[in-house]
Amino acid sequence: MSEEEASESLAQEEKQTVEEISEAYYEEAEAEYITFSPQELEQFLIRSETWDKIAKGEISLDEAKSILETPSRSTSLSMRKAKPGRGKKKRRSSS
Repeated sequence: MSEEEASESLAQEEKQTVEEISEAYYEEAEAEYITFSPQELEQFLIRSETWDKIAKGEISLDEAKSILETPSRSTSLSMRKAKPGRGKKKRRSSS
């Protein structure tokens, strides 16, 4: 085998390897989804927004700490028991 044939053979092998890697990269993989409760999602968003503000220099670390330590409003509301409504709905009187 000549040097030219060897380099051509090597180039073809490299090309095949790159194509196999490319195909493997673009194959669809099964994704695992995580289910978040509304409270967990809200906490995640608050933390993300807080980190974003820290990175932009909009708030100090002390302010961020107080934001993250403060329980969220909807979490505290969801922990309360909902009372069923009583009575009739009011109708708008026509004039």
